Amino acid sequence: MKKSMPIIKKMLLVALISFISSCNKNISEFTIEETTHNYTNDFKAVENYEDALNAEIVDTTNHSKVSYEKYYTQNADYLFSMGGGCFTPKIEELYAKQSNDTIKIHWERKFWKPCPPTGKHSPVFAKIIINKEKYPNYKKLVFITIDDN
Repeated sequence: MKKSMPIIKKMLLVALISFISSCNKNISEFTIEETTHNYTNDFKAVENYEDALNAEIVDTTNHSKVSYEKYYTQNADYLFSMGGGCFTPKIEELYAKQSNDTIKIHWERKFWKPCPPTGKHSPVFAKIIINKEKYPNYKKLVFITIDDN
């Protein structure tokens, strides 16, 4: 009985490690946040305060021009939308992975249902935050949206 205990512990450890590694498969390499922007700026990069004003993502009631300018010296945003029609993703269902110069934005639905008979959803508007220091060639990145289902 005593010899079987270490074997059971090893098996549990292996099971735990495989469970943890399978849970970490779809962790985003980039921060994705929900935002509001107009349709004309969908699938575009925002590099500075003026771009943010034009994309209508600036909230001047809660943030100052200085804070936005500081943010955009360090970051750029890639604006995109996903979903609409029958379904709209939740932000936690989206993740982004880099492969060479391509950023793939995945929508991993947590469930699958048939399209409801009535009603339409608007797409989710979101942005990927790109650190300019970590990705100095961010202007050359290509973004692709992928529905994993």
